[in-house]
Amino acid sequence: MEKVIISKRFQHDSYRIYQYLLKKISSKIAFIFLEKIEERIALISKYPFIGRQSQKIPSVRSILLSPYHLLYY
Repeated sequence: MEKVIISKRFQHDSYRIYQYLLKKISSKIAFIFLEKIEERIALISKYPFIGRQSQKIPSVRSILLSPYHLLYY
């Protein structure tokens, strides 16, 4: 397994999204959001090249977080 380094910005942004979901939608949806992030990070750690490579920036990859949201790494 590869080590995944989580940036402070990612932590901050994820926390803000979580807080928004918690206040505006529900605690269940907020928890699902965090679970999906954890699942994708574990997947990236195990298979670092699983994501689709960016055409503009070859060193950047993306993986689906939900049907409408991508996680870039």
